[in-house]
Amino acid sequence: MDYNWFFSAVAQSFAAIVGIFGAFIISKYLNFEKDIFDFILRAKVLISKCKFFRDKLKIVNYTAMYNKDLQYFQFLVTKWLDGTHEDNHFDIINTYYHYVKYLTYEVLKNDYESYKKDQDKKNYFKNIGFSYDESQKESRNLLTSELINVKEIIRNVKNEWENKRIFLNTKRFLNGFIVFLMAMLLFGVILPLLFLPYQKEIKFLFLQDSSLFPSIILFIVTSIILTGLIIFTNQINRTHSKAKNIIREMEKYTELSYFHQGYENNKGILMEFKNHIKDKPSLQNKYEKLLKEIDIWED
Repeated sequence: MDYNWFFSAVAQSFAAIVGIFGAFIISKYLNFEKDIFDFILRAKVLISKCKFFRDKLKIVNYTAMYNKDLQYFQFLVTKWLDGTHEDNHFDIINTYYHYVKYLTYEVLKNDYESYKKDQDKKNYFKNIGFSYDESQKESRNLLTSELINVKEIIRNVKNEWENKRIFLNTKRFLNGFIVFLMAMLLFGVILPLLFLPYQKEIKFLFLQDSSLFPSIILFIVTSIILTGLIIFTNQINRTHSKAKNIIREMEKYTELSYFHQGYENNKGILMEFKNHIKDKPSLQNKYEKLLKEIDIWED
């Protein structure tokens, strides 16, 4: 029994389906490429703004305090608030002043100065160069005034940064669809062609007067298409890598500390301060103004 007509029909049918799906995936890729192009333009604008704010805040001289030192300072402040501090705590807090600077310190300075006056009577701080530099207010105002702008741009960066999931899922979809097309080419077009004899022409199903290209020609054309799909896959990955590089650069701008380490240190201290007094009404009343100021530091 002659099955040439069957294999010929199968090969042509799958070739048509591959053509339709191929047009779909090309359209999908063009949209993918446009989305990434638009994303890169927006990302570059955001990165430029981030660099502007970061450079602007560089004039604020700051020595960062990390991990154990920061935790120890928080511990001393909470001891101070509880009224369970020891005399040497003030000395230590004063020593840490050049780290913590003017943000937290300014809020509590009245308490510190009052305590210092009491201790001065005992000559306890006779050799301690305690001072509060009012000129620091300009730098403090710069940090606090730009905080809202910095947090806003961080939110924008994070929103754009979330596109990484969309781009990754689209890339996986496109690559998966190409694998599906390759399978259709191999098993739906090439495999049926292998069962056809290499004759000059083959009668096609119901169209007895119609002729087909020789099978070898179809095989070559299909192979070219298969190679094109492999190249297309590589192009998809290259397009995604462009977005991936920008996303990697954007990641560092999702943290306050990258704009200025003083933001991160003081945010940690102020949050610790707020958590410590949240169940202490007397302290909440005393530091009501501070609690309102702390709100702008919260995410």
